[in-house]
Amino acid sequence: YATRNQAERQLLVAALQDAEALGGGKRQVVPGTDDGRPVFKARFVGLSQNAAERACARLSARSFACRTLVQ
Repeated sequence: YATRNQAERQLLVAALQDAEALGGGKRQVVPGTDDGRPVFKARFVGLSQNAAERACARLSARSFACRTLVQ
């Protein structure tokens, strides 16, 4: 997202739309770059791999861009 506020807003919208799947995760905004431009990445952290995959599938079904990361 172009701004931290946009990223935080998307996390909140996602959490409200699927609280059941994301209830165990914490919202996190991480600064980064995309093709040299500054961006803010919206993440849910602290989910198990299985919970993250289920949540991502549910969010994708609601047209959210989603992928799981292993840290």
